[in-house]
Amino acid sequence: MPAAGSNITVEANGINRVLKVLAGNSIEIQNLTFIGGYASNGSAIDNLGTLTLRDCILQRETGSSANTLRNTGLLNIYGNCDIGD
Repeated sequence: MPAAGSNITVEANGINRVLKVLAGNSIEIQNLTFIGGYASNGSAIDNLGTLTLRDCILQRETGSSANTLRNTGLLNIYGNCDIGD
């Protein structure tokens, strides 16, 4: 299996968060890197639904004071995930 986040990088360029999972939705993400999100909470991901992360990297935008991941739903983390703050 590839190293965590080694396949694809999703860059928000400081414009907004990278991903928002709405309540009632489920998503599984594997081998992705999320960077450059900028939001008051959940700069990379804001999870209100069900989110499963496998071997992912989450990094906030430089200078942002927001959490990298905001979770108010169900969160499952497997493998080698690096969630920066």
